[in-house]
Amino acid sequence: MSGNKIFMTSGYSERTKGAETVINKSFDLLEKAVDEMKLGEVFRFCDYGTADGGTSVGMWKFVCSKVLEAGEDREIEVVLNDLPKMIGETLVKNGRSLSELYRNAIVLISPESFYNSVVARSSIDLGFSATAMHWLSKLPYHIENHTHSNACPNGEDFEAFCRQSAVDWKLLLSRRKDELKPGGKMVFVNLSRNSEGMYLGHNKDDKNLHEVLHNIWRAFKEEGEISRKEYESATFQNFYRSEEEYIKGVEEVGGLEILHIRTELIKCPYRKKFDEDGNTEKFAFGLTGTVRSWSEHVFFEAISSRKDAIEDKKRIVDAFYRQFKEEVENNPKSYSMDYIENYLLVSKD
Repeated sequence: MSGNKIFMTSGYSERTKGAETVINKSFDLLEKAVDEMKLGEVFRFCDYGTADGGTSVGMWKFVCSKVLEAGEDREIEVVLNDLPKMIGETLVKNGRSLSELYRNAIVLISPESFYNSVVARSSIDLGFSATAMHWLSKLPYHIENHTHSNACPNGEDFEAFCRQSAVDWKLLLSRRKDELKPGGKMVFVNLSRNSEGMYLGHNKDDKNLHEVLHNIWRAFKEEGEISRKEYESATFQNFYRSEEEYIKGVEEVGGLEILHIRTELIKCPYRKKFDEDGNTEKFAFGLTGTVRSWSEHVFFEAISSRKDAIEDKKRIVDAFYRQFKEEVENNPKSYSMDYIENYLLVSKD
């Protein structure tokens, strides 16, 4: 992704319990991929957009174990990919834990946007990506009256982001197809919207979290805390595709066969725990943390052009999430963050 400022906050995995659950539900596809694959002396696996790796370690171990079951002497090369700014000590530590556990495993790190080539052509046996490729290569424009295209009231805004999403999805598929060996497979686990119009944070029972975030940001504008330009600058550079849109991209790119596809709703682990123990403070803290982990940069970047000290910008963003947390505390039974995820397994011809 060129010219963008996408990143996740530090300690991402600690704040995203649901993301690990989402990944663990892909094990059936990973097992199917390995079982149906002709394995050579070296097995090459790539995890695209892995963040700090904390939610993926269990998945890496699952893949390595499955491959070694078919031959203990086989070497495994694991490539961990994310943007350069995401490559930190935590990812290195998590990667090393894999090579320390499996003597045949070699871990490499590729600091590159997955919109570009990440590894050599025809070099990967199995690729994987979870909850990452909903990020667009570029922002079509700043939406004037909302923060997220999937929730915006203007159909033209939705369509503009949908068109960019379609272009980007085909580019991502083309890149991965080039990197897979003939017969190689790729498991995509992508945020999606289902046939009922649900998507991340919008389950039609509880408050739409994207509406909540937008309403708080709009209130900041109306109260004079931020300017009109700063209000409009807070636009998420992502889009939740439908299952039909995922299929259409594969068909148009060609050279890839869909072996399995499904869309699932995965319940919010923080809300589930709250329903069990009724601890409002713990629930509000956990839900605010997980929402902040993937949204904070949008609001911080919206006020980045200010000449104010970094402390003042941080004050505004902290106040923003403090307001979010207070709203959850005041009405906890109306909040949750369910995931709508599309699980897709493809094979290269």
